[in-house]
Amino acid sequence: MAKPAVFRARRNFRDYEKLPQHAEAHLAWSVMALMTRRLTKPVAAWREPKPPPVAPTAPMRIRLHPWTVRLAPV
Repeated sequence: MAKPAVFRARRNFRDYEKLPQHAEAHLAWSVMALMTRRLTKPVAAWREPKPPPVAPTAPMRIRLHPWTVRLAPV
């Protein structure tokens, strides 16, 4: 477990406890809470499969005047 993740809680960063056992217990509880939060959160949106890309089509020819041709997307 990374220290920054555990020390985000202000109580873990400062030593407010008088007995070392209390500080250890609080760290254990905060790590357990962090791990259960990580295990139960939904899957990130960027991990879901993306739909297949659409195949590009050839542009359609449009005649504006008899002497000009413009390509337009379909």
